Parts: sequence; structure tokens; C-alpha cells
Amino acid sequence: MAEKKGVKFGMVPMPGVNGESKATMGVADWMLAFKQNGHKEQPGDFLDFVYSEENVLAFSREYDLLPVTNAASEP
Repeated sequence: MAEKKGVKFGMVPMPGVNGESKATMGVADWMLAFKQNGHKEQPGDFLDFVYSEENVLAFSREYDLLPVTNAASEP
């Protein structure tokens, strides 16, 4: 879908123990927010909620991922 809309991206093989890895090594998600129609504050409030330390830690633990914020990655 991204390619059809003109978004440029690339893929490379990840190294594994015996050559190329057979497993996926990461995820990428896109989050879109729109501030039209009187909803200027809600996108920021939502992103503050999503990227709060508590929610980032819960999400990364649920899916066995690395945290996406500095605060959540510190012990």
C-alpha cells in the first residue's frame, strides 16, 4: 500500500547465526492524526497517552519488543 502511494522504502536481509535470519527482526507501525474540524488538541493527548512510560513498557513486554522511548528503556 505504501509503495502504491509513492512512499519509498527498502528492505535488507538481517544476519543470523548461519547466514540470513529466517525470523522477522522488527516491526514498523504508522500512526496518523488529523487536527481539522476542531480537533487540534486530541492528537497530542492521544500521543502522550500512547507514548507514556507505562504504556510503552506494557506494549513492549506484551510483544517482546524493545521500548521506543529513552525513559522506557532505562532500568
